[in-house]
Order: sequence, then C-alpha cells, then structure tokens
Amino acid sequence: QSINLSRDGKKLVSGDNNGNIKLWDLVSGKEVDISIEGHDEQVNSVAFSADGTRIASGSDDKTIRMWDTATGGQIGDPLQGHD
Repeated sequence: QSINLSRDGKKLVSGDNNGNIKLWDLVSGKEVDISIEGHDEQVNSVAFSADGTRIASGSDDKTIRMWDTATGGQIGDPLQGHD
C-alpha cells in the first residue's frame, strides 16, 4: 500500500493493507528481522526520519505511530485525533 526509501538509499519501509509494516535492507535484498506491529487497519503512509533511525506511519485506524528502526518498537503513544 505504501513505501518509502531511506535518505541513504540502503533501506526501504513498506506498509500493507493488513496493518503490517516491514523494513527491508536493500544491500542484502532481505527483510530486516524485526517485528513492527501495532496498527489495526491498512497502513496508508510510511516515512523515515532524516537520520533513518525512526519510521512514522499513518493508518486507517486513525492513528499515527513512530517506530524505532533498530528494534521495531513503538516510540511513545499513538498520535490520535483524525476523524
């Protein structure tokens, strides 16, 4: 559903219709072995921070979430407010 390339061109993040987010290492061509989970519905947008250490994602579950690219862990609480 959505993809974004890191600034250095070495990683790609993707979001799908089932709420999944995956991180890809473009040097090796393989998925990074971390679990990025939390959205309940389709992920419509994903983006890297300028330094590549975080990912922001927006979903049909009406939340925006921040993720750590090293661990896949969610950073803080979901941002809410969209109707």
